[in-house]
Amino acid sequence: MALSLRLMLFIMIISFCLGLYVAFGLLNIYKKRKNKTTLFFFLFMLSFVFAIGLDSALKYLSVTGSVPVKGALFSILVFCNSFWASSFIVTLPLFSNSLFSMERRQFLNRLFLVLFAISVGGFAFINLTEAGAGSSASRYVPVFWGLSMAGSLLYCLLLFIGRFKHVQIKEVKDFIRAVAVTVVVFLPVFVLKEFFDNELSAKLIAKPYLIRPMLYLTINILSVIHFVKYLKRISRYSFKDMPSDGFIRAYDLSEGETDVLWRLVQGKSYQQIGQELFISLIAVKEHVANIMKKTGVRSKSGLNNLLKTHCNKFLVFEGKSDVI
Repeated sequence: MALSLRLMLFIMIISFCLGLYVAFGLLNIYKKRKNKTTLFFFLFMLSFVFAIGLDSALKYLSVTGSVPVKGALFSILVFCNSFWASSFIVTLPLFSNSLFSMERRQFLNRLFLVLFAISVGGFAFINLTEAGAGSSASRYVPVFWGLSMAGSLLYCLLLFIGRFKHVQIKEVKDFIRAVAVTVVVFLPVFVLKEFFDNELSAKLIAKPYLIRPMLYLTINILSVIHFVKYLKRISRYSFKDMPSDGFIRAYDLSEGETDVLWRLVQGKSYQQIGQELFISLIAVKEHVANIMKKTGVRSKSGLNNLLKTHCNKFLVFEGKSDVI
């Protein structure tokens, strides 16, 4: 086996292991908290890990391997690549859910699903066409990457407009950051792809074959860093401090309301809750209002007293900013 292929496979094996660690860590958290967002990111990481593994296997089988096996592996790789690439692009601007407007939730969720379906279908089309017709479909790649980025930024912009009447300085900063991250991450990706597809540039660069493995490794290193930070954050809280399951079922509390209530029990202010859950201050107040409506209490002290029988910590509200 050539030294270049060994080096490529070594990098991809490291990346595969890192991605697997994050994926099953997210699955473990989902089992405890039943958070749908965590489940989505688990599926994203799992598809990304499978894509790395399949890509490595195809690289190895390019030296030795039967055509039917290669075809089967490539078919699965198309789906995995389509899923992780499209979900990554469409959801990247949504690092700041503080822009999310609850009254527009239904419309924006449908828009997200449409963009996600278009992205998956588009990436699958590109992969399959390139496989069947060599490099003839390469001209579609920049166009589709551009459409995906434009769609995701449009989605983020609509969220921003939905909250325009209640804009805070932090929300403006988050929106600018989301746009900047999207451009910084994806613009170099397809520019580099076009650059390294050029025969002249391939002669100028000593090891262009390491670009994709290094991209995989970089994404997974960043994923591990963020995941470890997330673990440190949630490790500070005991699940015993959560309102009991019976309490949640009795009052039919939603996932978002439960997350807010958990942090209220820990004595966090509305602003702290919004920052931890990446939602706006108004969204936090709406969740609290819904909790009080469902539990039938009419004041903060009433909710405080109600929680005393269900939680280990009783400090629910503090600070002058906590006004419904």
